Amino acid sequence: MVVVALSVALPALVAASGVAVASSVGALQDRAAQVGATVVATGRQLHELAVGFEAASARVASAEAASEAATSALSAARARLGSAELAMRKVAVEEYTTGGLAGSSLAMFSSRGGVLGAREEYLSIASANQRQAVASMSEALALLAERRVAMRAATLAANGALEALVTRRQVLADRLAQENALLASDQNALVLARAQAAQAAALAAARAAAGPPASVSISLVAGSPSGSLAQDFARLRQCESGDDYQANTGNGYYGAYQFSLGTWQGLGYSGLPSQAPPSQQDQAAYRLYKQSGWSSWPACSAILGL
Repeated sequence: MVVVALSVALPALVAASGVAVASSVGALQDRAAQVGATVVATGRQLHELAVGFEAASARVASAEAASEAATSALSAARARLGSAELAMRKVAVEEYTTGGLAGSSLAMFSSRGGVLGAREEYLSIASANQRQAVASMSEALALLAERRVAMRAATLAANGALEALVTRRQVLADRLAQENALLASDQNALVLARAQAAQAAALAAARAAAGPPASVSISLVAGSPSGSLAQDFARLRQCESGDDYQANTGNGYYGAYQFSLGTWQGLGYSGLPSQAPPSQQDQAAYRLYKQSGWSSWPACSAILGL
C-alpha cells in the first residue's frame, strides 16, 4: 500500500467556492431546462410544418393534374367541334348535289312537294342544327377555358404557398440545429460543474472531519494514481458514473470507470467490474490509462479537458 498524506487547512475559501460551484450548477440546470423546452417547441413547430408541407404538396399535385385534365378536355372538344363542322358541311353538300336521290337524307322531303322546296327545307334544318351544335360546343369550350384558367391560378397559388413553407421549414431547421448545439454545450458545462461541485463537497467534508489544522490521509493501492492525477481520476469517475463503483445500468458498461466487459477481461480481471472492490477498479483504470491515456474515456475526457 502506498499512503499519500495530504496536509490541508480549512480556510473560509473552501465554503465560498463550494457555494459558488453549487450556484453555477443551479444556473446551468435552469438554462439547460429552458433551452431544452425551446428545442422541444421548435421541433413541434417543424413537425407541424412538415405535415402542412405534405398537404400543400398534395394540393399542388391535384391542381396541376386538374389543369392538365382541363387542357386535354379543351383540346379534345376543339377537335370534336372541328370534326363535327366538317361532317355537317360534307352532308349538306352531298345532299344538295345528289338532288334527292334515293337513300339520301334529302329523299325524305321529296314527297312533300317540289325537290327545290325540299332541298331548301333540308338546308334550313341542317344549317339550324349546325348552328346549334356549334353554339353548344363553343359554350362547352368557353367553360373548359374558364376552368383551365381557374386550375392554373390554383396551381400557382399552391406553388407559392409551397415555396413559403419550404423557406419557413429551412429557417426552423437552422434554428433547431443552433438550439441543439447550445443545449449540448450547456449539458457539457453542467456535467463539468456537477463534477467540480461533488469534488469540492467531498474535499470540504474531508477537511471539516479532520479539523483545523489537520491532514487527510488518502490510502492508495500500489499501481494506482496519486496526487493531481488522482484528482483527475476522481473527476473522471464523477463524469462516467457519478463516482458509483457498483454502477450497472444495463448499458454494457460497469463500475465507477464504466469498463466494458471485454476491456476488463483484457486487463486480466474476472467477474464484473461493478462487483470488484474500488481499489481494484482504481488500479485497472490506472493500468488502462498507462496503456492508452485518456482516450479510453473519449467523451468525459473531452468534457473535463483531460
